[in-house]
Amino acid sequence: MVTSALLALEHVIGPKMTDETSRELSPYALMSVLDGELVKTVLLNLAVLERKRPLCILEWGCGLSTLSYTKILAGAGAPFHWTALEYDPSFLNAKVVPQLSDRPDTIIRMVDDGTGINNAGEGTARLEIVCWNRGRLQPFFGDEFVSDRLVNLDAYVAYPRSTTDQFNAFLVDGRKRRRCLLVARDLLGPQAITILHDASRTYYHSALSTYPAGRFVGDDLWIGGHSEQVLDTVLTVRRDSI
Repeated sequence: MVTSALLALEHVIGPKMTDETSRELSPYALMSVLDGELVKTVLLNLAVLERKRPLCILEWGCGLSTLSYTKILAGAGAPFHWTALEYDPSFLNAKVVPQLSDRPDTIIRMVDDGTGINNAGEGTARLEIVCWNRGRLQPFFGDEFVSDRLVNLDAYVAYPRSTTDQFNAFLVDGRKRRRCLLVARDLLGPQAITILHDASRTYYHSALSTYPAGRFVGDDLWIGGHSEQVLDTVLTVRRDSI
C-alpha cells in the first residue's frame, strides 16, 4: 500500500522550511527535505498510476539522491528502470559506486572507454548509470573555472533521444539544465512530467516557459507537464496499492 510515506498535499506545497534547515537534515544530498519528500511523493504516485507497469525515469545528474529515490521505489514494491546520466567518473566512483554492492540489477556504462558493470538480471528494480569522462565541472565557482562552460556535453544532454524508452518522468539536476529541459519537453508523453531542482535560478526560466503547464513547488522545485490536470494528478496523495 501507499503508506504514510506519502505526504499530505498541503504539507508538500505549504509553508517552506529555510534552505539552511531543510538541507542540513536532508537525505537527498543538496535537495532540501521538503523538496526531496515532494519528489518522492510524485514518484510513488506515478508508480500507482502505472498499475504494476515499470516506471521509466531519466535523471540528468547522478548522485546520492539517485540512490535514495531508487531505494524508495524498490522498498515500495514499484518496478522501475531508472537511467541516471553523469559526466564526472571520479565523483561517480567515489560517491555512488561503493553503495551499489547490494543492488543486483545495476548497469554502469562508461561511454568513452567502453568499460562498465552489467549486473542486470531479471529483477524489477533496474538502475542504469551512463557516464562520460568530462571531469569535475564547476563553472559556478568563478572566472578560474569559466572554461568548464565550454566542455562538450552534447551527448549527455541528448542521450534520451537515442533511446526508445517512453519516460514517465525526467529529473533535471545536473549540468546544462536549460538544454536538458528542452530535450525533456520534446520527449514528454501525455501523462509524463519534468522536475527541475534549483528552479529559483532565473536563467532556467526561459526553458520553463516552453512547457504547456508548470508550477513552482516546495523550496526550490518546478514541475512541468502537458496540462495542469497532469500536475494535479501527480501531486495529489493516493492511497491505492502500487
